[in-house]
Amino acid sequence: MTHYVIFYFYILKKLFEVIFLFQIFSLCKYLIYRSMKWIKKYNGFKKINESVDIDTLCQQYGITNYTINQDASIDVEGNVRLDNLGLDRIPLKFGRVSGGFSCENNQITSLEGCPNYVGGNFYCRHNQIKNLVGGPEVVTGIYMAACNQIESLEGSPREVGAIFT
Repeated sequence: MTHYVIFYFYILKKLFEVIFLFQIFSLCKYLIYRSMKWIKKYNGFKKINESVDIDTLCQQYGITNYTINQDASIDVEGNVRLDNLGLDRIPLKFGRVSGGFSCENNQITSLEGCPNYVGGNFYCRHNQIKNLVGGPEVVTGIYMAACNQIESLEGSPREVGAIFT
């Protein structure tokens, strides 16, 4: 009979050890899950210039066929149209645009963020622009900045393929 009692207590002890280890394991699993959730939400690991989700902005503005560069600027294969959106600034930083670039009829006050190179026409008419700083250096087609409050031609393009107005 004593053997049975000792065996019974031995089994009980092992059972409690297993339950205790399971509880420890569950607690560790829960803590890891909670910390991973926190890490996913934490934005501090991203570089400052990548804190905005570029893909989301491109989708929002209908920009497709783009490549994100090291400096968080984007190159676009095709046209970019940011017309009539009520913008007060260019929402992304563009590098090269192979087609046309248009940001007409907004409230933009600066061309900062515009592409350096536009492989078609560049239109920024009907905004609040005072100079051309930040605008493209090369436009292979028309550069149209009329109907703004331009006070200075500072930042004018180095090369325009057709009309500059």
